[in-house]
Amino acid sequence: MPVIDTHAHIYSEDAQTYPLRENPLLPPQGTGTLTHMKQTMRDNHVNRIVMVHTSTAYHWDNRLVADMVAVSRDFASGVCTLDPSNPDSPMLLEHYASLGIKGLRLYVVDNTYESAGHYRLWEKCEELGLVVCSLMNPPFLPALARLLKKFSNVPTVLDHCANLTAADFPGSDNLKAVLDMAQYSNLHAKVSFLVTGSQENYPCQDTHQLGYQIIETFGSRRCLWGSDFPCELWLRPDVTKNTLPKATYAQHLRIFTHDLQLSRSARQNILHNTAQKLFFS
Repeated sequence: MPVIDTHAHIYSEDAQTYPLRENPLLPPQGTGTLTHMKQTMRDNHVNRIVMVHTSTAYHWDNRLVADMVAVSRDFASGVCTLDPSNPDSPMLLEHYASLGIKGLRLYVVDNTYESAGHYRLWEKCEELGLVVCSLMNPPFLPALARLLKKFSNVPTVLDHCANLTAADFPGSDNLKAVLDMAQYSNLHAKVSFLVTGSQENYPCQDTHQLGYQIIETFGSRRCLWGSDFPCELWLRPDVTKNTLPKATYAQHLRIFTHDLQLSRSARQNILHNTAQKLFFS
């Protein structure tokens, strides 16, 4: 079965060409690079990958992800992250799109997801046919809902399903809010939270029922997998501490290929078809 990883952060060991922000959050040396990414893909039979700009290392400077996607178009596309308060961001987004960037990751900035700058970037995504990847916690889902109504033609991904955790099972307000978002047909659910939101090590069984609920409610055709590469950093119980990750890359993928009781068609949708439609069509 062909596999597409839709959530891989990219790093460079060349801090002169790609300067780091103050107090960057970095993976262990030798991990997170393009070389490491390509080897991880080969080891795990992953065919394509979506590189996601790493704001915790490079803030609003997207040159690394743009450069890496530009030299990897045979197997990669990318997602950039731009500052809604910067009036040049729509122009920058157009530039990055010309280099192979297929999506824009948008955060809550200054405690809002509905600034004039956010709207301008959604408008530019609509114009360019790009995917909006929304990273937020559940209290901001009503703002996302209003934008989904206004920009109903913009394909959108809810990154990490609004950061759901094992504590949200069986029926927290957070879970109910995420499930309610399934009414917007242009919204897709990134089910990477099965590891990031788990309180356990692999196979992270405390989040499996949450995963089933998301997949059943959104439908597998609107769900997609992402690894949070490099897992050596992002799958740690606490990313600020040098501890062992809850799962390896191979184990994260195995949750969806073996551990979850999914139909073959659901696996194909989550691991390939949805991502192919959004980022490689």
